Amino acid sequence: MRKSQAKQRAPIPEEALHAAAAEIERTRERLAASLGSLKHELDTLTHWRGWIARRPLPFFAGAFLLGLLVGSRHGRKAAR
Repeated sequence: MRKSQAKQRAPIPEEALHAAAAEIERTRERLAASLGSLKHELDTLTHWRGWIARRPLPFFAGAFLLGLLVGSRHGRKAAR
């Protein structure tokens, strides 16, 4: 008798199923929007041209110093 009582479950009302499906769909849409926003933000943050456009002076100064360093080392080797 216990087995038959344990197997019997009350049926889930159809409106509860529709509400759950609607909630899942809303959650899926919010997640898709959040992922799209995150992808856009990551693309913006990792785009090297954007970094240079926002702070050109440090990048050009670094490139100049790197050029001096490479040029001075190359010049010393050629003079030997």
